[in-house]
Amino acid sequence: MIPHVLLEKIYEASRWATPFAGVCFRCVPFKFANELDIISGKGSITYGGRFNFIGKFEVLYLSCDIHTSIEETTKSQLHSGFEAILVPSAVMRGKNLDVFPDRLLEGSYLKVVNRNLLPPER
Repeated sequence: MIPHVLLEKIYEASRWATPFAGVCFRCVPFKFANELDIISGKGSITYGGRFNFIGKFEVLYLSCDIHTSIEETTKSQLHSGFEAILVPSAVMRGKNLDVFPDRLLEGSYLKVVNRNLLPPER
């Protein structure tokens, strides 16, 4: 059941709603990167979100550009304790692995390969 005050605020805000047509983006963990889950709001109803309460209604959180989608995902993952996240490239087809070095778990490491091909340190 949605609280009465919240419903009033939703109806009030809907007066300012405008039609939208365009492409939106969503970054999701790999296990949810499939046709059904990527357009599902199940996570928001289970865990709540910025604009919904747990168990009340689903919200599908999308971004109007790829950069915002990556930023939003990166910032939310930083607070979740992940070592890294796999995100789509912002400039070409492909994927990027965004690693948070200060969050690496014991046994995880970063290593430079082919270091002999790098220019000397300055």
